[in-house]
Amino acid sequence: MAIESTITAQAGIMGASVARIYGPMKTTCTAQYDADFHFPYMAHAVPVSIEDLLKSEIREA
Repeated sequence: MAIESTITAQAGIMGASVARIYGPMKTTCTAQYDADFHFPYMAHAVPVSIEDLLKSEIREA
């Protein structure tokens, strides 16, 4: 742990201001997210817990 602290202190990482690449795009609503892309036959998924599966009732779609 002391070695990591020494390395970060020497590199000047801790407390340094870091430029955010996507920051301006996110704050101006011009950034594109995964949900913004649509492709033909694109599959969608929803995470489901095992508890929800056990409580669910299987029926024909």
